[in-house]
Amino acid sequence: MAFAGLALNEKPVLAPLMYVYDAQTEDYFYSTSWDEIDLFMENGYDDLPTPEKIGIAGYLDKTSQTNTIPFLTTTEHILSKWVPGSKPLYRLTYTNIFTGELTYFYTTFEQEVLTHLARGYVRDGFVGYIYEFATTNNLPYLENGRVLGRRCLIQNFYCGGETYRDYFFEQGINIPTLIKPGSTNYHQLSFDFTTWDGLGVDTGHSAIMLRNYIHYDQQDILATRFEGVGIIIGAYGCAANTGGDRITVELWRPDTGSNGQAYVDCEMLSPPLQKGVKYRILVRSHNNGMIYYSISHKNKIIFEISKNIKGLFENMGGTHRSFPHPQGFKGKYTNYSILHAGDARIDFTQYYENIESRWFY
Repeated sequence: MAFAGLALNEKPVLAPLMYVYDAQTEDYFYSTSWDEIDLFMENGYDDLPTPEKIGIAGYLDKTSQTNTIPFLTTTEHILSKWVPGSKPLYRLTYTNIFTGELTYFYTTFEQEVLTHLARGYVRDGFVGYIYEFATTNNLPYLENGRVLGRRCLIQNFYCGGETYRDYFFEQGINIPTLIKPGSTNYHQLSFDFTTWDGLGVDTGHSAIMLRNYIHYDQQDILATRFEGVGIIIGAYGCAANTGGDRITVELWRPDTGSNGQAYVDCEMLSPPLQKGVKYRILVRSHNNGMIYYSISHKNKIIFEISKNIKGLFENMGGTHRSFPHPQGFKGKYTNYSILHAGDARIDFTQYYENIESRWFY
């Protein structure tokens, strides 16, 4: 399944932890700086058996986050807790019996651990977790998933406006042309959700929209065609959601102005979610207006609720025009979106894995 994401700027979130090797001294050198790597290669560190003569141990976060610690002498940070897409970074040491010099080797691969143990290295524990792979834009890579987040220029200050972020992150996942099979009754979207720091009032809210037709740019939804039904994760519109850690239903609808109108149904508010816990979230949107969502943990449903929201969507009240419950753009295209609203005040990272979209009869 192809995902389309929108970039904000060209500053990467992650930095590759590169290393080079000198066979004569049996020494590895690690750095996130290309200049330093080039300098060491010019001085004999060019013996890795790869075409580029450079290895990548993993990817570090370029900024300090709630679950990171500084790594060695670099300005980058390693994860102190597991997150989706990360693996333990093992450290091994080797002492030269002639010179007494100590050599360090870092890897996320158990086979490389075994290879170096056979060469005389010894285990020296693991130093934390590191992203194993990154996208071409140096974002955390998840197979069949995405990572959303914020890197605010100033913490505890609204991250809105053109300079609201000083590091590259995609705004969201947008599937513009998902074709609705004929005679199908409901659309179902499910995914795994994990975050250590993305549940709170200051981190804003994320929207999961089904059977919609919504076009958005870097941070603003353009309401020229603005409709959909789904859920939001986080703080928005509910007085009971004081912790910003709950899920509820939200409806998006066009109005007569330039902005779409949203309705939050606080009767469908979930219990608080816990940080660092992987949840399976499932959302269903029926043709007849019924919406359902459930939250599971370790294959056990811990919350579920359903309600017919057709009347809510069609009669939001006020001066807005009436709109029929959405059946899909032109009755055919029913895309879905997962994106974060532009109301964050602090850094955060959210992980969406194993995204599945299906239509049912």
